[in-house]
Amino acid sequence: MWEKDFGLAALQARFNISGLKGISMKKKFSVLVEKDEDGYYVATVPVLPGCHTQAKSLDDLLERIKEAIEAYLEAEKDIDIPEFIGVQVVEAEAG
Repeated sequence: MWEKDFGLAALQARFNISGLKGISMKKKFSVLVEKDEDGYYVATVPVLPGCHTQAKSLDDLLERIKEAIEAYLEAEKDIDIPEFIGVQVVEAEAG
């Protein structure tokens, strides 16, 4: 019977396929969005070191960060993507 995992590796093993070209697997990424001192929006993907971009509008920013993520994943095909836990606000004295 079918395995519980229906990911790409499980499909390849089940049907004895060495590679499935043309099949895209979508994955969701948490993106940190900030606004810099010049008014640009800056997007960073915490689980993908160095994956960031900027834009003047949020719409452009989301389009650009998606492109940046896809380019990163294309260049780094064999990486293990860690689980993003979240952002925590911490209050501290500022001198």
